[in-house]
Amino acid sequence: MLVMAINNQQPMILAVNWSTLRTNYPDLFTIGKQDNEHWHQIQAAQTEHAGNWEAAAFHLSWVAKLHPDDTNTAAHITRVTEHIRQASAK
Repeated sequence: MLVMAINNQQPMILAVNWSTLRTNYPDLFTIGKQDNEHWHQIQAAQTEHAGNWEAAAFHLSWVAKLHPDDTNTAAHITRVTEHIRQASAK
């Protein structure tokens, strides 16, 4: 029973520790604009490679929000959208 009691306490202890660390070191618990953009670019490439066009469009739309004047990203979204249209027509 002692092991079960310890295991039941663990999520609460972790939550308290997480909250304390997040309060004391907020910069370590956030990501920057570049990290966010890079993650969406990687996800877009991976989902596009897998043929998951809707997911690729989703991630590319986030990149476009970060760079609204980027014509390359806009053209990329157009190509992905065409794949979605073609897949829907089948």
